[in-house]
Amino acid sequence: MVFAGIYEIFSHSVYSLPMILSFLWPMIGGAFVYTLLMKAPARWRPSMPAAILYNSGLVLFTLGSIFKGVLDIYGTTNRLLMVYLVGGAFFLLSGLLSYLLQSAFCGEQ
Repeated sequence: MVFAGIYEIFSHSVYSLPMILSFLWPMIGGAFVYTLLMKAPARWRPSMPAAILYNSGLVLFTLGSIFKGVLDIYGTTNRLLMVYLVGGAFFLLSGLLSYLLQSAFCGEQ
């Protein structure tokens, strides 16, 4: 939110919704999900590899959103934005799959 606020001050009244809302990826996907998991029993908490993969996906989605916002403000597009989307989805889904497999096969930690 701080990044978007500072960028808006210097953007000369040109705004981008992906830039403004880029904070939602770590807030909803990170803080909200992890808050729910920390209130759950210990066996439901993710392992380190699952958490790293999941968090990497959130980082890629957040950076992709900021990059999209910069390009929107500049008034152009770039096909490399797809890298953030595909990479973020890959890491996020890999983290979720790792978490589900850990929960299914490991039981109590």
